[in-house]
Amino acid sequence: MKLKITGKGNTPARVQESLNHYLEAVLNIACVIARGGSLPNSIDLAYPSQRGGYWYFEGDKVHLHSSANNFFAFVVKRGDNYIILQFHYRYDKQGFSDAITSLMVFRFPENCELCV
Repeated sequence: MKLKITGKGNTPARVQESLNHYLEAVLNIACVIARGGSLPNSIDLAYPSQRGGYWYFEGDKVHLHSSANNFFAFVVKRGDNYIILQFHYRYDKQGFSDAITSLMVFRFPENCELCV
């Protein structure tokens, strides 16, 4: 399952601001889920790639909790007003990634949708 996040607004700047806001919100929630419910602390936020406790981009790969090295999101496609993500859990035998994707659609129904 893939997640399409869409930015909305009446100007290109507003659309991009909206897209960035919802992308950050989705990745924040996915990060907390990957961390087992704990919130990142200020050091995790300041040094995400070194500490591994907060999400960060590495090309089109998003490390959601890199100290565990199990939880990722991948940018499948980008457009001017959207981004398509696919979540990945290394040991995903029970639909963990699909559950995260569905959760985001329920939480942000105006800006997130499932896509194939």
